[in-house]
Amino acid sequence: MIFQDDNSLDMHIDPKYIFMDFEAENDMDAIKKMAANLNKEGVVKESFISAILEREKNFCTGLQFDEAGIAIPHTDTQHVNLPAVSIAVLKNPLSFQEMGTPGTKVNVEIIFMLAIKAAHSQVEFLQTLMTEFQKNGVLTSLIQSESKNELLNKFKILLRK
Repeated sequence: MIFQDDNSLDMHIDPKYIFMDFEAENDMDAIKKMAANLNKEGVVKESFISAILEREKNFCTGLQFDEAGIAIPHTDTQHVNLPAVSIAVLKNPLSFQEMGTPGTKVNVEIIFMLAIKAAHSQVEFLQTLMTEFQKNGVLTSLIQSESKNELLNKFKILLRK
């Protein structure tokens, strides 16, 4: 499924890129599993896996919002074949380093992995997500989705606002 938001940014999202009750040992294990899935689906190059893990070590992506902790791992565009979003609702929160505040931990409940193809689109897309995630009820609604399709539909609506 492909959708386009108000910023004319095409992003592929498919139930194959969505995980419910996702389990991982830690933040890096979660990122590795999600990245490996995107690679298996042909969305990203094999280099994406090591690149996104390395980027997370140097530029942490955990963010604390009023409703929930989230992580938005992403990496450079040269590792991406097709722009896409992978989402994982965690069975149990995982500890991620907070973006911009190394040493501070965030208990993450949902991960949004971005595979962005155009460098200028990355900032726009992140800004769109940040604006929507600050709205009351948005993250809770996403986390409480009962199926991949429900989560996918809520996310699509969120980006079309």
